[in-house]
Amino acid sequence: MPLSNPKGGTAQMPGNDSWARAADGTGFQTELRTIVDAILKGKIRNVVWLAGDVHYTQVNAYDPNGDGVPDFHEFIAGPLSAITGKPIPPNPPFKPTTFHSEGGFYNFGLITVNKGELRLEIVDDTGLPRFARTFKAQ
Repeated sequence: MPLSNPKGGTAQMPGNDSWARAADGTGFQTELRTIVDAILKGKIRNVVWLAGDVHYTQVNAYDPNGDGVPDFHEFIAGPLSAITGKPIPPNPPFKPTTFHSEGGFYNFGLITVNKGELRLEIVDDTGLPRFARTFKAQ
């Protein structure tokens, strides 16, 4: 599930299978706040959330304590073989910065970890990279 992109839920049929709080009040943002607080309190570093199920790609950094240093990242990829979607901006409560956001094409995510580095790539269905970024461990 994406961290800050609400999905699902309408006035006629409430419900949201995302960490983000939707307009209808559903979602798991309260529970996410508990996890984020534990990350901050425990000074846990190098946290990367992997998500899908929104049918577009997005890479976000989050700075929930507002100190100017990202506390964790989110990598959203997919779909490889389902209807494609249009990206939406992440909700602001955890102070996201979006590095990449793109929809309308089939894709998958590729993650490589090597000697203190994490490389995230979004690859389209023809094998071409659409986004790549390497993060150094902190």
